[in-house]
Amino acid sequence: MKIYELKLKDGDGIHAISLVSEPAIEENWVTLSDEYRFTAVDEEKRLVLGAILVPDKPIYRNQGGEEFYIYFTSDTIRAAAYQYQKAGNQRQANVEHEVPVTGVTTVESWIVEDTQLDKTHLYGMKYPKGTWAGVMKIDNEELWQGFIKTGKLKGFSIEGNFERFETSLVEQKPGEPKDEFILRCMGELVDEYPDETQRFAVCNNYLEAAKWAADRLKTNGHEDKAQEFERLLSNNE
Repeated sequence: MKIYELKLKDGDGIHAISLVSEPAIEENWVTLSDEYRFTAVDEEKRLVLGAILVPDKPIYRNQGGEEFYIYFTSDTIRAAAYQYQKAGNQRQANVEHEVPVTGVTTVESWIVEDTQLDKTHLYGMKYPKGTWAGVMKIDNEELWQGFIKTGKLKGFSIEGNFERFETSLVEQKPGEPKDEFILRCMGELVDEYPDETQRFAVCNNYLEAAKWAADRLKTNGHEDKAQEFERLLSNNE
């Protein structure tokens, strides 16, 4: 199954953020109500916080019968987050990528720089460095009461125009020492991760992607397609 890196098109980017029941990045938001209110008032603040995009996370796609995975690098995510703000799209929102809604505004938006010190950590979230996180204010009464508080909608999903470039998984060769695999996997980025354990974890995101892909393909009855990912996993046991 092919894997594509998505990159911003020149002069284009994210047009809106959709509120969805099954976010493709598999990250649910946290509803910030009385338990985590920002100010000392009794009213619910009607804020939802969560990840908008997570770097290097494989996202399964099926378009017209073509199955593939996409992912975003941390550099692309940062550029997309900045473009979204600069274009003034904070009030562009919809439900399930279909129904436009008013009374929904992105009031906070930031890139996770330190997983332990980031605000998301306060709410029990563990997002990797480079994640685009945000807070939405829900002033739409029907949306809040009927969909947010009830848990029908659980996360964010972006809408935008990107170019896709085919890539491949980085494999650890049979018998290849861990330090050599890390250097080959990360290249010049190795200096940005001084801890060896963290370096190996970053590189193994590719292996996690392969395991996730194989499991999903098996569940959907695609045993033959799952074999290429299982081969990658067997080389790294």
